[in-house]
Amino acid sequence: MSHSPPNLQSLLHSNSIFTQFQPLVSLKRGKVFGFEGLSRAINDESGAIIPPNVLFSLPTTKEELLHLDRRCREKALETFAPIYHTHRDLMISINIDAAIIDSQTARSEHLIALAEKYDIAPSSIIIEIIESRSNHMDSLCEFIQFYKNHGFLVALDDFGAGHSNFDRISLLKPNIFKLDRSLVSNIDTQFHKREVAQSLANMANRIGAIVIGEGVEREEEVITLLELGVEFFQGFYFGRPSTTSEIPIETVAKIKETALHFKHHMTEMVSKKRTQSSKFLEIVSEITEALQLCDVQNYNSTLNKYLNIHPTIECNYLLDKNGIQISETVINAKIRRDSWAPIYEPELKGADHSLKDYFIPISAGLTNFTTEPYISLASGNRCATIAKLFSNKHGDEYILCTDITGNLPSGL
Repeated sequence: MSHSPPNLQSLLHSNSIFTQFQPLVSLKRGKVFGFEGLSRAINDESGAIIPPNVLFSLPTTKEELLHLDRRCREKALETFAPIYHTHRDLMISINIDAAIIDSQTARSEHLIALAEKYDIAPSSIIIEIIESRSNHMDSLCEFIQFYKNHGFLVALDDFGAGHSNFDRISLLKPNIFKLDRSLVSNIDTQFHKREVAQSLANMANRIGAIVIGEGVEREEEVITLLELGVEFFQGFYFGRPSTTSEIPIETVAKIKETALHFKHHMTEMVSKKRTQSSKFLEIVSEITEALQLCDVQNYNSTLNKYLNIHPTIECNYLLDKNGIQISETVINAKIRRDSWAPIYEPELKGADHSLKDYFIPISAGLTNFTTEPYISLASGNRCATIAKLFSNKHGDEYILCTDITGNLPSGL
């Protein structure tokens, strides 16, 4: 039997709209620190739950969208109020559609009135906004600053998705970034996602904002994000949206279990890094000892020899103390190249490396230095460069640079 589409006006003037809560979790603090209030509705005719995408597609005018938006946020605060009055350390995160924000609504004080009505401190309310939905950036900036001045926190939702405008961060100055699910999904197996999330976490830390990993569904995603500096989480892994007013027991158990697994993971990683770093330094020491005994004209053959001895070496090359390459770049032909594009080519003899990350620490006085893993411009592969200062048998100082490829953890 078919049913007619839900009637928006009926929904707005009935009790059909309700709120479900999904936990917001802090792993390092070991607790649920709040909930996101997610609006749902019931079709009065069928009794079925109206999906959010259907509910928010019902308004046909900006005025209707504003009324629906306000009804949803009032229902969220009304439902959260008894929870908050029992647990005043909890926060509520509510969504506001940026499309409704213009010069007339930027200072409407509607949300301030709701906070007062339900006796919820503004500092316990997070306003989530997808900034790309706004058609009035000046009004959006005014709205955000107005509510921040009244003690509310502001989060940019779906951050890191394709529509995010990074140039607006300096204008909006959010308190919170919520990493989009598209970035979080399978981040434990995708290097580029890790690097993007790491950059966003570093940026947030520098500007005094926090990052929430949104949409986590697996423990591996949580542990990877923790490793990258993300402390706060939301997703099915910790709990699905629910109408319950209590913190789910299974969520608390998941927090404790995952925190313990993360501790073990980091302990093993530190041990692995120490072992791997020691092994890599042994390799470059072995090569420099051989170079100390041979003449300059034999450097290339000596560098090439060790490609066969140590299959994890991608290439070897030598620099003088000014960062100028004095040898050929000897390449391990057995290592597969990720790209044959012209930009990925090894440097030639005479190339200037004085601005490279592996040279500057040596020029500043270190005798050896290992870079963080990066994508090599010599091959397109992920590698780390180990630079080591040594003197040949004539007392001339050179720098051996060895690119190591393979399964490389960060922080070598």
